[in-house]
Amino acid sequence: MGRKIELVFDETDTRAIAEMHDELAPKTCASIWKALETPMRVKGIHAMFAGREIMLEMPKENQRFDPTAIPPENQTITPLPGELMWFHFPPHAELGFPQEIFDFAIIYGRDTRMLIPQGWVPGNVFATITQGLSEFAKCCERVRTEGLKWFTVRRRGEA
Repeated sequence: MGRKIELVFDETDTRAIAEMHDELAPKTCASIWKALETPMRVKGIHAMFAGREIMLEMPKENQRFDPTAIPPENQTITPLPGELMWFHFPPHAELGFPQEIFDFAIIYGRDTRMLIPQGWVPGNVFATITQGLSEFAKCCERVRTEGLKWFTVRRRGEA
């Protein structure tokens, strides 16, 4: 049994459990696990171009690894519902974003594609939600219609 991550939609305490893909994305998984030594609490942003995706911009206190050391691993531009993805954008990589972005993405529904204004961007799939996706997806959909919402991400079994 592999390592697991718990995702929480804070407003309703709705939870989902994801299993990490240590064999398919070992460096990405190790980095994310290190980042989650402290639970990550952040407002989720709904994607504008990609579809059913919640973007969690990793807070500074969770940025405990060198993002440039993560190679392409288990990448896709057409993720499946329940997949968790990792992206890194260096400073000024996207017009209007002078800061570096550590992007933890939650794919919660069908017909999602990794498309941004600059074009297609492959991301590393490092985990898949195996429990609670249906109810969690309903909460994610609310971010699209109601705006930013708080999410907590932590190692499974750790508060």
